[in-house]
Amino acid sequence: MGKVSSFGSRHSIAKALLGLLMVTSATSLSACLENTPPKVAAPEAARTVDFLPSDLYSIPAPVVQLDSGQAGQQGTVLIRTLVDTAGQPSHVTVEKSSGNQVFDQAALDSVRGARFRPRTEDGKAQAVWMLIPIRIAKAGS
Repeated sequence: MGKVSSFGSRHSIAKALLGLLMVTSATSLSACLENTPPKVAAPEAARTVDFLPSDLYSIPAPVVQLDSGQAGQQGTVLIRTLVDTAGQPSHVTVEKSSGNQVFDQAALDSVRGARFRPRTEDGKAQAVWMLIPIRIAKAGS
């Protein structure tokens, strides 16, 4: 291969190589990000069980920030969560909205802060899905 004699040619080649490297890196990076598993993978085989009050060790009360025009409202949010083998909630989502975004967010935050009694089968803790109803009421002023 011939020798590159001018700075302009070398600069053009370097820019082209850098551009190719950036495209390759961006493609690789996005592929890595898309294929990165979540920290706690949801077991496909986890079954859905009925939620019982005895499943809870603790759950923080939903915190609702409403303006005075919204006082007296109430609603129920149905939250779906995967409770792992340590009793920690993960994959927390709204299964059925209350119709009030503030209530839905408060219910999500409440369940994320909850601690559950792990379900066991044959003496071994199992990850299970639960549907948890959270009733929220904001008293009038």
